[in-house]
Amino acid sequence: MIFLSRMLDEHRSRFDDMLAEYREHAELGLYTWLYDVAWQGYDAYRAMLARLEQGGWPFPEVVPGATYFVMDDDHVVGEIYLRFGLTPALERDGGNIGYQVRPRARNRAYATQGLRIARSRLAERGLRSALVTCGAEHAASIRVIEKNGGVRLEDAMLPDGTVNRRYRVPCG
Repeated sequence: MIFLSRMLDEHRSRFDDMLAEYREHAELGLYTWLYDVAWQGYDAYRAMLARLEQGGWPFPEVVPGATYFVMDDDHVVGEIYLRFGLTPALERDGGNIGYQVRPRARNRAYATQGLRIARSRLAERGLRSALVTCGAEHAASIRVIEKNGGVRLEDAMLPDGTVNRRYRVPCG
């Protein structure tokens, strides 16, 4: 059964396993900006996420949000990031929902199911639709978003010259 779970103490070793898998596949760029603290371990990552939840830290423009593990029974297969507001930067890159799935769990519908559950979590907070973005070359994410009812909006050009696709997905 696929579900979202808050980060619990019992997930510590499962998170470490996921990080090891990302390292093994040379996917070190998944945790960037403030999230790069994940490479320091579970406690540091969990503490940073707790500070981000209320918004306004470390910068006033950081919106409130929540992070969940995507679980398959007792296995951590990925993460979902919910953002309860948008800034101009999030309008271009990030949106209301972000997600990632560990390498060995990909192509098993975890992202599709996780995004579906995330949409319902945002609906519980009163959002009727959410913005989801992905790199224009990321075919797997494009499929996930479109399977979740994503309607393509105007693309965004990022400062590094790459293009992000932007989608509006229904919540609920």
